Amino acid sequence: MSWRTAASLETLSSASAARTLIQATLCKIRAILQGVSLQVLRSHYQQANAKSSRRKPKHGEKAGEINLVSGIPDTKIIARDKSRCLIEENRKLFVDKPSEDTEKETTSCCHCPDGQEVCSMEAALHKTQKVLLEVKSFWDQLPKFGDPLCTQLDILTEVHPRHDGDFAQHLTKLCIKLVTLRTVFIDRDYDDRDKLCVVPCLWASWVADLIRSLHPLPTEVLSCYGALYPNIIESVLRAAPLIKELNLSHLNITDDLLVSASWHCSQLERMRLLHCYPWLVISPQGFAQAFFGEKSCETLLEGLTTKKQQHVKIKFRKLKELELSYGPVRTITDFHILLMCYYKNLKFIYSEWKSNFFDDGYENYCEDAIMEAIMASGAVSVDNLLIKVDYLHELSTSELETLIWNCPLLTALRIDCRGVRSRSSHVLGKRIGDQLVEIGRGRKSICTLHANVSKEECHTRAILLPFLLTRASSLTDVTLEACSALEYISVNFIKLVLETCPSIERLKIKVWIRSMVRLPSAASDIIAFPQRHSLREIWLHEDGPGESEGSLSICKLWLILLKSLLAAAPDIQSLSFTICEGLINVLSKLHSDVERLHVRILDGHEWQPSVSQFRSLIRNQPKLKVLFLEEVSGSLFWEMSKIFQPTQLQIFWGNFEGWPRS
Repeated sequence: MSWRTAASLETLSSASAARTLIQATLCKIRAILQGVSLQVLRSHYQQANAKSSRRKPKHGEKAGEINLVSGIPDTKIIARDKSRCLIEENRKLFVDKPSEDTEKETTSCCHCPDGQEVCSMEAALHKTQKVLLEVKSFWDQLPKFGDPLCTQLDILTEVHPRHDGDFAQHLTKLCIKLVTLRTVFIDRDYDDRDKLCVVPCLWASWVADLIRSLHPLPTEVLSCYGALYPNIIESVLRAAPLIKELNLSHLNITDDLLVSASWHCSQLERMRLLHCYPWLVISPQGFAQAFFGEKSCETLLEGLTTKKQQHVKIKFRKLKELELSYGPVRTITDFHILLMCYYKNLKFIYSEWKSNFFDDGYENYCEDAIMEAIMASGAVSVDNLLIKVDYLHELSTSELETLIWNCPLLTALRIDCRGVRSRSSHVLGKRIGDQLVEIGRGRKSICTLHANVSKEECHTRAILLPFLLTRASSLTDVTLEACSALEYISVNFIKLVLETCPSIERLKIKVWIRSMVRLPSAASDIIAFPQRHSLREIWLHEDGPGESEGSLSICKLWLILLKSLLAAAPDIQSLSFTICEGLINVLSKLHSDVERLHVRILDGHEWQPSVSQFRSLIRNQPKLKVLFLEEVSGSLFWEMSKIFQPTQLQIFWGNFEGWPRS
């Protein structure tokens, strides 16, 4: 049925309406792509290659390397060869005979063979553009079914892993998302295809041109996870002037991409560059140009040092939240300082699912970045204070006061308790505890505590207990983390936290391996934790290699811990936990009243639970409304989605934040 004549869409269900729109559009676009021969594709590819070899290579780009793939790192270059294979395997999509409805074009093309007067690539672009603009117009005029229609359209425009080689389907569903939805997620990487690009390189430039031609797009939130060419993301940024949130991961971010965001996304309020190691691929000049216009980092830093008045252009005027990676490299530190000094309304954000902040580059963040920015320009807008206990111990009274009063928006404290040495530990612990108390008294807005525990629990207690008692009534979010095999978290310390924090709403326990949670060796079927009706969300995660075989006693103890924590939260709403192969029995034995459940499969590339095991888990959670599955295989996720589609249960790929992988 043609979507343009589908007046009866109003009477269809939201799923049927979305499916009808997608199938009719796919049929048209597939027919258009059949008018482009493989010979023409190769000819355009070769011409672009030749043009690239004649220009001066950019930084980090080899001479003669095609511009379309210059942004893809070496680990992802396989996408080029894979794309050729996809085209060969799907050669029937690229027959020499044009489709019957091909319109006569008069534009000549020097890239097409034999002096061909009609450029079939250009003709296909104009026809596809016309179809998509009609879809966009039709969507705008269609009486909406409300959020359910948008939800169904979002679900149905995801590409099943079995269709990975179908370019026409990828293109259609991507473009339908862009012209209809305000929240767009591109390529969730269902089968961990982070070395493959969903758009063959022969089509990459063409797709980028097509997306730019669809301006303006209604996109307000854009997320991308997976191997997608930077020029395609850049084309979306150019065509979507209303973007307020940008989340990028597992793709190669370039200078041009970031600068393009600064020029075209004037409404941007939130940006996350996740898992992208941007400092390895984006030059300091690229960052400076994107955030400060034409001034270099050196000029800006010199102005801060000499207190020289200079006009600094703020490119992202509405940006409020930013997440960047950080590491012990001076260039990175300098840029964070510049952001804190000149973007006075900007706060750095940190993904809640991340672990090991201090082992992942932030160990000296307070002294090297925050304090330096305060010394250079006064108060900063950070709301998270990342600090090590040994640095906290070294701070004088005046330095501590300077730190406290120049972080007026502070709401979260992330502290590394591992710096205390055995000698004089009691004296050190008391002084550090007193310093923390001063921070708590000076910033009564602090409601979040994230503590990396020491290998000696007595040290951790000495450091944290005075602060817990000082801020007990206001702490609502507490994380206890043991990052390596040297540290552990005892049940008694978890009890202490629950006893001293009557208003706690979220408790997160993260360990490297589950044996780092010290449980009583002769535990009964339940551990007597204090009940907290305010406790609505519990996390229990391990980030290490897991175990393929777990003893019955360890499985039982882990299950006892889960059950005991749930019993301590009679009004629990959300539960998030990690499961490894050795703990597979937990799926069939866990009972709760949670409404939101996140299950992360540890080492999911090596093993997978069965559908029946997940069905047992769901059956034992009678109030469950939303299930998040992380690191499950694409085939398992799609099978689960199909099974529970007729029910009220919503199943999502990824973690609580909707991100594919933690």
